[in-house]
Amino acid sequence: MAQYASVQERCSLQLRQQAAEIERLRTQMLRLRAEVIVRTTMLAWSCEEWGGEVSDFEALEADLRDADLVICQTGCISHGAYWLVEDHCRRTGKRCVQIGQADEPRVFQWLLQVP
Repeated sequence: MAQYASVQERCSLQLRQQAAEIERLRTQMLRLRAEVIVRTTMLAWSCEEWGGEVSDFEALEADLRDADLVICQTGCISHGAYWLVEDHCRRTGKRCVQIGQADEPRVFQWLLQVP
């Protein structure tokens, strides 16, 4: 009987651990789904803010695709364009430098050092 009790205790412990792992994974899945929804929504809003013309959006994507490095002066673009550029850089792995007007001399010095 002592062995059965030990086996029962071990099985109960494993069930509790599995239930905790399932709950952790469900929570993670919900968080990741929310992140995807937020990212997709921001991208959709930025496309709408871009002026509603698909050709402009496609032209921006083509320009970004051809670039080796993206320099984004954050004070001079709309929120929609900012999210488009940031999303494109994140998806493609391109380096993206975001600057304000006060940072310009530092950025040009940095660019001279980039191989």
